[in-house]
Amino acid sequence: IKNAALKPFNNKKWISGRLGGLKTRTPSEDVVQVFGHSGNFLGSIQLAGLRRSSRGKVRQPFVYLHLKVDTVTYHWVLSRQSEEGRVLWWSDSQLEDAWDADFQEILRQAVKSCYEHNLVPQIEDGWKMIVENGRKPNLPFTVGLCTATMNRLWQLKNALPLTLVHAYPFKDSCRVHVVDMGSTDGTLEWLLRYCRWAIEIGLLRVYRAEEKAWHACIGKNTAHIQAQEDILVNVDGDNLIGAGFLEDVCKRFQDGCAVAQYELGGGTCGR
Repeated sequence: IKNAALKPFNNKKWISGRLGGLKTRTPSEDVVQVFGHSGNFLGSIQLAGLRRSSRGKVRQPFVYLHLKVDTVTYHWVLSRQSEEGRVLWWSDSQLEDAWDADFQEILRQAVKSCYEHNLVPQIEDGWKMIVENGRKPNLPFTVGLCTATMNRLWQLKNALPLTLVHAYPFKDSCRVHVVDMGSTDGTLEWLLRYCRWAIEIGLLRVYRAEEKAWHACIGKNTAHIQAQEDILVNVDGDNLIGAGFLEDVCKRFQDGCAVAQYELGGGTCGR
């Protein structure tokens, strides 16, 4: 596609916080077609012209979206804060939706790593909920999954994408809290780029703290103090929680547990 304003949409798959999985195709230079996850045509993105300032200077292309989902029609305008792999749609000075095209790539990498280590990622149900914009009934307790990390991006990128998929079906009663303890390996930048969609919908909350003398308990306490949920779960940066973990941990507390440990032996390693 030659039109620079529409290039970010050129034949991509997206996660929409409001509409689920989307695909965009570019049959011409001036129009982008939008399809649902199952291939149904929803509408189009078009370049309407150029925005101008009050002094008449050209500011940027004016791109608008027209969609019809079931009986609901959407007319949104592309935000100036949009960037490659992440676009924001506005209407009447209000943010209506955010689309992300980067998360699926890191999810594929995390799934590949699972299989390489003879593990099963178990993402089928969670991913189906994401692309269908679905959800399960709320958990009996609110649950906070708490991770503190420092210079362990090589581990986090293989685990956190899976955790977000597992937590998504319970996004109204589960939050993932990640505290970056002053990493210098690009952890914070990675979180803000590749996990932005989860931040936008409130599923993931990211914090940064400066850790001058690292100790695991300091990191864990820093993550826990940010969480306000009923049950707080320590999830190390390389932990894989599995598809049924959230229901299981709630059941243990319903059965009378005050503290639950998911690893044999003493200590607080793992979760």
